[in-house]
Amino acid sequence: MRASFSHEGLRVYQYALKFYAEIDPVVSGWDPRHAVADHLQRAAESVVESIATASATYEKAKGSTLDYGLGSVLEIAACLDIAQIKSLVDRDTVECFKEKLSTVFRMLFGLRSSWSEDTVREDWPDYRAGLTAADSSFHFHHETLDVYRIALDAMRWLCVPGTTDGLSPKQFRRLDTTMTSMILNIAEGNGRFSDSDRGRFLKVAHLAAIKTAAQIDLATAAGLLDAHVGAVGKNVLSRVAAMTAVMMRGRKKDGYRTI
Repeated sequence: MRASFSHEGLRVYQYALKFYAEIDPVVSGWDPRHAVADHLQRAAESVVESIATASATYEKAKGSTLDYGLGSVLEIAACLDIAQIKSLVDRDTVECFKEKLSTVFRMLFGLRSSWSEDTVREDWPDYRAGLTAADSSFHFHHETLDVYRIALDAMRWLCVPGTTDGLSPKQFRRLDTTMTSMILNIAEGNGRFSDSDRGRFLKVAHLAAIKTAAQIDLATAAGLLDAHVGAVGKNVLSRVAAMTAVMMRGRKKDGYRTI
């Protein structure tokens, strides 16, 4: 049957749609109190929608429109890391989904690059999300960054048994949401092509680290969180905030290429 819309004929669109169909039932089974569930579902939908929208956009805006899809792929990858920390999904499942995500990312990058040429091309085998041969154990470039790994350590702190037992579901959700935002913005911002976009995502991550630390102070002041436990979490967050602050200064001084 002939496709009704031009984007339906793109292999990457069909592949992204298939990925959504595979991951949606997995995420649907997660406890909704975890912010990562909402983020991952929206990001998976965004990849599909971005391809469709970019296909119908005028030539000069195709690349920037498709950037939303590329960013959403990186957001999904970070969501999978968070979900593994939370024991919502096992490592083998994460690896399986990341393998498929890397294919989507490569196809999207190839499509973005080829839209300025005469022939649409969805394969870009030489592009591996910015990784070098030394990074062969990783799927995406942001996974190699110290700031990203430390941000994940903050989530590990939050998930230590007993850490948040005194918090209400609403209070836990607030803390979890800002911490998740910090991690996702580091991952997505690192993959943006625009210098201003990278800086914007980095700033959001930086402010999320500070806001999360303030929320820990509030919970501690209310007697809902042990002071020592809270101090451990804030120490990790302070490292993220310090690193993102340095990166923002470096961006202004040196032109800022990657996080």
